[in-house]
Amino acid sequence: MPIPRSRLSDHPGKTLLATLVIATGLTGTAVAQDVPLSECFDAVGTYIAEKTVASADAGPSLISLTNGGHAFLVDANEAGVGDYAPFSDGLGAWRCVAADADTIHIHATVMDFTFITADHPEQQIARLDYTIAYDRESALFQGTAELYFLPLHSNPTDRDALPEPALTIELNGVRVTAF
Repeated sequence: MPIPRSRLSDHPGKTLLATLVIATGLTGTAVAQDVPLSECFDAVGTYIAEKTVASADAGPSLISLTNGGHAFLVDANEAGVGDYAPFSDGLGAWRCVAADADTIHIHATVMDFTFITADHPEQQIARLDYTIAYDRESALFQGTAELYFLPLHSNPTDRDALPEPALTIELNGVRVTAF
């Protein structure tokens, strides 16, 4: 079920996305880890994640985490939905916050660009900050993402300069495996 237009219209001209990343600076490399990335390698892979915004289905995303700390996102809503502008695939990074025998805790940041259209004449950077708990046994994850929009020529890696989140997105994902 798509997100009701009344919820989307709170942020006209903005992008709805589900991206995954840790702000890493303009180089795109991962920041220092709270726990060595190698302790979280069980979470490396590709996931299909269902998103929910304000209890409404927001469609799926494909999220990939690499063993080098990179994150890639492709979203079903990239063509634009409701009052949100179309947007590019997302790129970013992830880091291991904590790991125990059962659960891996991840922070990630993914960024993308909105596209200019007649309805959305101003291009923006979209940033999603994820907090994820990955269950080692079930290979499932749950988490939230906060979505921010910034001017195109701003520094999206400066967490202290972020506006209030435009949306908070809930995520539930399952690992994609080969047959």
